[in-house]
Amino acid sequence: MAFERINEYAAEKQKLCTEHDTISDALFKEYGVNRGLRDINGKGVLTGLTRISKIVSFKDNNGVAEPCDGELWYRGYNINTLIAGLNGGFGFEKTAYLLIFGELPSDEQLAEFNDILSECRVIPSNFTRDVIMKAPSHDIMNSMTKSILTLSSYDENIASNDIDNCVRQCLMLTAVFPMLAVYGYHAYNHYENDGSMYIHRPAPGLSTAENFLRMLRPDTKYTELEARVLDIVLMLHMEHGGGNNSTFTTRVVTSSGSDTYSAIAAAMSSLKGPRHGGANLKVMQMMQDMVKDGSALHVSWEEGCQSFIDGNCAMLYTTIARRASVQKGAQFDVATVKSPLWNDKERKVPAGGCFLAITAQSDEQIQAAWEFEKYLYSVESMAAWTEGTGYVPPRKDVAEAENGLKDFLAENTMMNAAIEQMDGVVSWTAFPGDAGLEAEQLLLDMRDQILGGQVSAKDGMTSTQDAINQLLDAQ
Repeated sequence: MAFERINEYAAEKQKLCTEHDTISDALFKEYGVNRGLRDINGKGVLTGLTRISKIVSFKDNNGVAEPCDGELWYRGYNINTLIAGLNGGFGFEKTAYLLIFGELPSDEQLAEFNDILSECRVIPSNFTRDVIMKAPSHDIMNSMTKSILTLSSYDENIASNDIDNCVRQCLMLTAVFPMLAVYGYHAYNHYENDGSMYIHRPAPGLSTAENFLRMLRPDTKYTELEARVLDIVLMLHMEHGGGNNSTFTTRVVTSSGSDTYSAIAAAMSSLKGPRHGGANLKVMQMMQDMVKDGSALHVSWEEGCQSFIDGNCAMLYTTIARRASVQKGAQFDVATVKSPLWNDKERKVPAGGCFLAITAQSDEQIQAAWEFEKYLYSVESMAAWTEGTGYVPPRKDVAEAENGLKDFLAENTMMNAAIEQMDGVVSWTAFPGDAGLEAEQLLLDMRDQILGGQVSAKDGMTSTQDAINQLLDAQ
């Protein structure tokens, strides 16, 4: 049957499905039944009990649920405690042991557990060629689900639901998941994006995070910081012990007596949905919809500033360097405040800019350049630079000095909010390597294309993801 014909037929019958299969909210309320795992108001519902993990996102205040700083607990341990207790080691394996077996491992138990995972980081002969590289998908979750189901064909004891057999199967899947994900990505990148194809085997003795990066990179290189950040990310994403969709799916499938591979594959199918693991895509889609219906504004930086000056926008979040032009153009009183905080969190303000470098070669030129830099960084010069440009000075003492900005700040009080939060300035987060700025620009372009309605959220995010990965791979 031609795809065009079946597409037309399905579109024609869509109305019948909607007409005869829709159940009103009133009936769900009348019979006390929820739509999936949320009630009629969109609030998650309790579907089971667990000893494995807990998330606290609200606190009860006299019967009113109020948002609070998030808390993540694994087997009675706060995630911050687990991370603080790593003592220079990697945490994914230690946390996996805790979640599976219910207690933290001793050093000997952890070493044995790591050895078991290392030995299990093997997939059947020709599996990569015959399964992963055949019909590669841009959707890594679909690729992994296919691989998980196919692995069941290589398990001679697939049908046994004895606990020891299920533990064996789960440990083997835990060990090969990074391989399935990375190899699936490389296959897609090669066949769909015309990228290079390379398959690196995991190395014995490395952690899950280290092996993930080793297999992902063309040259197998990664920094210790990258590995430790990924390790903590893996720890944070292990929270699936409660009533979320993929965990509930696992319970439903296993309740029929089905095998481990089918249960995990079903959970993966649930996890990829836009209301669960795919929620990041829905966030960008929501922003695009807000622009479309007029509840949000997407314009250039200049247009945004002008909208505020004209009184059409209630708040402007921008660099303090805009202070003079905004204050001069606005026909109303303008005030500044420091960047907002969440409860008692420490303020962090990302900042960046130019720097001065001495490239001279001769001793005489180097000395002259150094004297000039000292002059530029003097209190008087920094004060003149700030008054002229509107930016905060890189030296905090300039703000308080009599020969600095003291009088200027007394007259231009809008600058004080920026000056007072200089202690919280941190460096911009950047992609590694020389392509960082180019990668960041791709993200900005993606935002503008999606919010401008030029591409869908899915297409824009997918193409940008591929472009950035190719940039990083080429370094």
